[in-house]
Amino acid sequence: MRKIFSIGILMLGCNQFYGQVLIDNKFGEQMFSPFINSSTSRSGLIKINSNEQSLGFNYFALLDPIGKPRYKFANIEIKSKPTEGLAPIFRNGQFSPGFSIAGAITQVKIFDKEATKPENNFIDWGSFDFKFGKSKYQMYNADTTFDNQLYSAQYSPFSLNLSYSILAHSSCLISFKIGYLRSNNTSDLELVEVLDKRTQFDTANNTTRDIVTTKTARNGIYKEMDSYPINFSIIKLTPDDASMSQLGYGAFFSTLPKNGYLPITDVGLILYYSTVKNGNSTPVIGLNIIGNDFFDVRRKNNGLLNRLSLSLTSVIKIF
Repeated sequence: MRKIFSIGILMLGCNQFYGQVLIDNKFGEQMFSPFINSSTSRSGLIKINSNEQSLGFNYFALLDPIGKPRYKFANIEIKSKPTEGLAPIFRNGQFSPGFSIAGAITQVKIFDKEATKPENNFIDWGSFDFKFGKSKYQMYNADTTFDNQLYSAQYSPFSLNLSYSILAHSSCLISFKIGYLRSNNTSDLELVEVLDKRTQFDTANNTTRDIVTTKTARNGIYKEMDSYPINFSIIKLTPDDASMSQLGYGAFFSTLPKNGYLPITDVGLILYYSTVKNGNSTPVIGLNIIGNDFFDVRRKNNGLLNRLSLSLTSVIKIF
């Protein structure tokens, strides 16, 4: 088995986890569920996601006695982030907070009835997870009165998901996830800089002084809607018995149908570099290359290269 735990693309190995390369999408939603080793009763991780600029804490706990071939474990995640990113904090002193709390229950072994036979070369697991939180966005709407053009929008995300994963022949990881998400249209709105200028005139010195304040906001009308995310990935894991470091790879597909909107589809490649330590293949660094809005539904630009992005996430094991 590959003893891997990693999020996104900068990956630090944690020996208590098996064969799962976790992927966060551009909204910071975990696309697939992990697989914790039954010989480990608990573990804690700090997650740093550069794509959404968030900081999170994950706690995993085994619910069944250690060593059972079929068992359950629970996962709790707490995450916080500035909804406009870090740049407005340093540039404008503007902080729009956001946080979320998520939980999951995972059943290891579902269709693998003969779980104790090593020659099966097959292991599967399924999860049910939920997430809720609070976020605040700074909005700008030019199509209203001047005093009402800048306002704050409160967002309470909520999601329910089912996922299923297979590890075949200890090398091919296949994952599928589908669910419900109360989402918004902030990803469709352009980030703009709004400048408020106040002018003072000193008659004694015949001097004019401009005082400027800047805010980062999303340009447009804020909306919320029901959406139904679908995620799929297939990943080739690196072998534990390799004599040297190796490159692993994979691909993923993510689409987000929303009520009243055409579905936005992202397609990505996963590349990661792993080393072998104590007989375990452990990713140490990697890269996600994401084709955002792969079918150009928004029609905002004229080429796929303009929609490509990179995503970095690191994981630090604290116990």
